[in-house]
Amino acid sequence: MAEDHKDVGFIFDSKDLERTKYFNMDGGLAIHVDVWVESFDDQRFWLAHFPKTKNFKFFPKSPDKKKGRDNKRSTGCDRLLKLERTGVIKLGRSQIFCLDSDDSHLKAFLPGYTSLKHPRPHVYSTIVYSMENVVLQPALLDRTFETVTGASVDSLKTKPSDMLVKVSQLSHELLLLIAFYEVVLRVPRDRKRYKDRYLSLLDSLAKFDPGFEIKNCKIFTRFSLGLETLRSDVADFIAASGKLADFNAYKQSMSVNGYAPETSYLFAKGHSLYDAVIESFTVKADSFRDEEIQSLKEKFDDHEDRIRCLESQWLNFEHSLKSAYLAALPEVAYFRECRDRISADYR
Repeated sequence: MAEDHKDVGFIFDSKDLERTKYFNMDGGLAIHVDVWVESFDDQRFWLAHFPKTKNFKFFPKSPDKKKGRDNKRSTGCDRLLKLERTGVIKLGRSQIFCLDSDDSHLKAFLPGYTSLKHPRPHVYSTIVYSMENVVLQPALLDRTFETVTGASVDSLKTKPSDMLVKVSQLSHELLLLIAFYEVVLRVPRDRKRYKDRYLSLLDSLAKFDPGFEIKNCKIFTRFSLGLETLRSDVADFIAASGKLADFNAYKQSMSVNGYAPETSYLFAKGHSLYDAVIESFTVKADSFRDEEIQSLKEKFDDHEDRIRCLESQWLNFEHSLKSAYLAALPEVAYFRECRDRISADYR
């Protein structure tokens, strides 16, 4: 075991940390809890979901906070799971993981699939793909766009929520098909790359122009056609493999458990979908700023000072969306199960 520790250098034991409550500077008996997350950006997100209580103090950490004996730093879920596997982090009430579930929830309904990213003692998972999916809430997207631009989303041909819901509806069955294929039919060195094709299609939406209606946008039309081609390819392969009845049973079980077209986006790869939505509407928001700058130039002789003032006050769409979510903490399907667990375990 000592050999396994050589790349980290020290051990984090929950039992040791629980004893530190007797040495609190404020004289209280609050238990110190290390909340291990995948990266620094995750620290803000997860800390917001822990209660303010006299019984516990929460300290978010990412695995790159300390150098190991090999003088390396690393982040991510795999790093944390390695630290657990080698005994460097010993989970307990004072040492916990908060992780993105990735696609493990969709796959959990298929026989034989297991994942350390599933919720388990002292491990709290998003259940949805990632924290980015949690933040992408339709109503919050629309309200944030209005806050940033000072313009109604009704002035857009396509609202942020319209784009998100449409992608969700189109991806509904495809996400299940890919999950089923990867668990039941995929073999080593398989070159079908169904998931990669889907992510590539999501990435293409970064150039979507909300100035067009979805039905009239060439970028979205190509995206829709690409999804249908991919859906057909995966479905045909499953049928040719003699597993269509099994897939239909899986699809039905997911429906019974609440998987619906309008919220399927919660299980698409968070970074890809998030980046596409953010980039599309950041460009559009910035176009409103540029129009206002041009208007100031035309109206006022002292426009340079006015423009500097406008630019200094103009909000970043992505940062505003995250801040709006963290301030409001709206209830999100599936993720509410994780929040309820945290509240119950740390009263």
